[in-house]
Amino acid sequence: MAATLALKQTTAARDAQIYASGAGYTAGRTLILYINGNYMDAKPTDAFGSFAANATIPSGTPTGAAKPVLAEDNTTITSTAAATITVT
Repeated sequence: MAATLALKQTTAARDAQIYASGAGYTAGRTLILYINGNYMDAKPTDAFGSFAANATIPSGTPTGAAKPVLAEDNTTITSTAAATITVT
């Protein structure tokens, strides 16, 4: 199964939380969520390779459309969100 990254919101303000979830990752690894290169949150995957996070959009994030990305163990981008989120 290919790894997935899903977002609950389509619009969010800076400093607001968004809900992100995904599956298909290596179990027990740390996933780091970024938006426009800015760190949002880090969460471990569960025994099934899934994760869920309430992550805050950093105050310095530029406004406009963005696609959050996940890096596994802070090394390689492993997933890009299918949906775009608009930062306001």
